[in-house]
Amino acid sequence: MTTCPDSPGLYAEFWDVAERSMPAAWAIIRSPQILNASVRLRKATAEEDMRQATDAVLEVVAANWAIRCRDDCRDTTRDFTLCLTNPSGAKAEYEKIVVDGHAHRYLFGWRGFTEWMIVDLDRFRSHPLCRQGSGPLLNRKTGETFLYWECERLHAAGLLVAYDIRRLPMLH
Repeated sequence: MTTCPDSPGLYAEFWDVAERSMPAAWAIIRSPQILNASVRLRKATAEEDMRQATDAVLEVVAANWAIRCRDDCRDTTRDFTLCLTNPSGAKAEYEKIVVDGHAHRYLFGWRGFTEWMIVDLDRFRSHPLCRQGSGPLLNRKTGETFLYWECERLHAAGLLVAYDIRRLPMLH
């Protein structure tokens, strides 16, 4: 297990929880369904063919992933949350993901990834729903505030790449 760099206390506790959930996250990302949704195979252009001896190009469309598993979730709420403010003054998730445009996909899970969803962050950022999060909610333990989106709204807007959430209809 990797130890949390230079951050004692609560952040280190969250880091340890994240490290313990990584094997389950890797198993989801490595599944053929998810890998196939993360790359695109296209025919090379005439110029690529003639100048580079290239006939096909495999493009990675989802290279950077954010991952979170909410093991503290005691109810059946299946919301996608992004941290809006951080009491330390460090950049929060919303700014890094929505404003700065980092990460292509977000694997968001509950209870050891027994339920999960993958949000297409590129599509999320350009969708009106991105600016319509509910909240902010205050986490009394950490002092952070969060915006949230119900999984049903993300699903209806076509922003989920894949999911395993019992209350949503199966993807076809």
